[in-house]
Amino acid sequence: MAIHQNRSFVCFFYCRCVPTDMSLDSADSNIVVYTAIFGDYDVLIDPEVIESGVDYVCFTDDERLTSDVWEIRNVTPMTDSALSNRRIKILTHEYLEEYDISVYIDGNIQILERVEPLVEDYLSTADFALYKHPKRTSVFEEGESCIEQNKAEAGPVCEQLKHYRDAGFPDDRDLSENRILFRRHQNPEIKDVMWSWWREVSERASRDQLSLMFVLWKHDLEYNLIPHSVRDAPQFAIHPHRPDGYLGSIWPYWMSIRTDPDPGLLKNTGFYFERSLSVLKNEGFLALLSKSTSLLVRTLATQIKEIGDRLGVIGPDQIYSDEYYAKRRQDPFRSESHEIADALVERFQPSSVIDYGCAIGTYLERFEEHGVTINGVEGNSAAFRHAVVPNDRLEQHDLRQPYEPDDYYDLVLSVEVAEHIPERYARTFVNTLAKSGEVVVLTAAPPGQGGTHHVNEKPPEYWIQLFDDHGMEYDRETTDELKEEIVVDSLYHVPENIMVFKKTDL
Repeated sequence: MAIHQNRSFVCFFYCRCVPTDMSLDSADSNIVVYTAIFGDYDVLIDPEVIESGVDYVCFTDDERLTSDVWEIRNVTPMTDSALSNRRIKILTHEYLEEYDISVYIDGNIQILERVEPLVEDYLSTADFALYKHPKRTSVFEEGESCIEQNKAEAGPVCEQLKHYRDAGFPDDRDLSENRILFRRHQNPEIKDVMWSWWREVSERASRDQLSLMFVLWKHDLEYNLIPHSVRDAPQFAIHPHRPDGYLGSIWPYWMSIRTDPDPGLLKNTGFYFERSLSVLKNEGFLALLSKSTSLLVRTLATQIKEIGDRLGVIGPDQIYSDEYYAKRRQDPFRSESHEIADALVERFQPSSVIDYGCAIGTYLERFEEHGVTINGVEGNSAAFRHAVVPNDRLEQHDLRQPYEPDDYYDLVLSVEVAEHIPERYARTFVNTLAKSGEVVVLTAAPPGQGGTHHVNEKPPEYWIQLFDDHGMEYDRETTDELKEEIVVDSLYHVPENIMVFKKTDL
């Protein structure tokens, strides 16, 4: 896409400081929305609303990437893909000299509404604006979280935070969320701040959220901190990052379904065929030929497992291995399970919880830390060898069979288990959950998600009807709120698939 110098806006925001009243009416001001995608980390997503006065620019190392909306600018990456992104994210004035105002967005952000009104509003009194972090309130909390989730090495982070404390940086300074940045990046003060920020990111821990607020404080730069997170901004949507392996190879097609849904393409029967078409379109015939075995094997494997279930030769012990459960002890799986449990504790304030299909008990581990009485039910014996809670809190049971709970719980939890229960046992499974407590929180893989032994992927309406048959009503309001409150990366299926059910007499 050609750059038009007389445009008011451009994506990959690049701006020059507008004098006096900072309005956008000046003839020499223009706007860009931009992003930077390196190393197949994200899939480029077109905006739902394309503004005639805005340019859209994507920096990438992928020479195959094309777009009818975004101007693709190929650049040679640094050794570290994350640093390649952050350099362009931070040093906008080095890469977008032809623009005055810039809006940076992460590669997994989609624009849903016009951005020009946001620029008018957020840059009306300052040359830099950004959103507030959705969960943490200080750089020091962020540092602890990075260490806990293995997002950065503990040594450099601790050294960096000590340096900030020694410099007098206050503990109560708000924390920003750096997914989206609004800037008049040609302002000399902004340039100085961005260079300082880049030095922090390139010379210390590379997590940019650790250093930005310190740099703004050090330079005493005036900025607008938007009083909510990006997730609460109706103008944007956050999509999952591109996964590794084969699923990553068909992620562009999957994202096209997410952003422009066609329910017919999500039916189990045609899903693998549609994925084949995607590989053919995006990578060519030879790539399809080399991957066709995987496509056929995965379809055939699901059918074989369904037959095995019917013959009674496949049970819980045949689904996941010791290696699988050993991995679940590590971050980010464990730490993100804790974050999800934190959200459920804050929402429901339970005194007791039972988790059906609890695996090694990472959710229960966090509930117990909150003082909640816990019990878990799991069918695979390998999980008990890697459990993170005492085995006397767990019971082995095949959830295809009826189960009588020994108590009535404040909260009943089952995370990504329902899709493993063959359909003929689904009512038995739901009956177990429904008679165990007042509130059930269920996540269940929908058609097309795919996964090991997913023999019963159903849309939410299927489970809503089953729970209704067992005297439990779908709580849409609480479900929608939890989808927003739970912010995780690796376990993104949990907020996507979550459903809350309550007894109809509550």
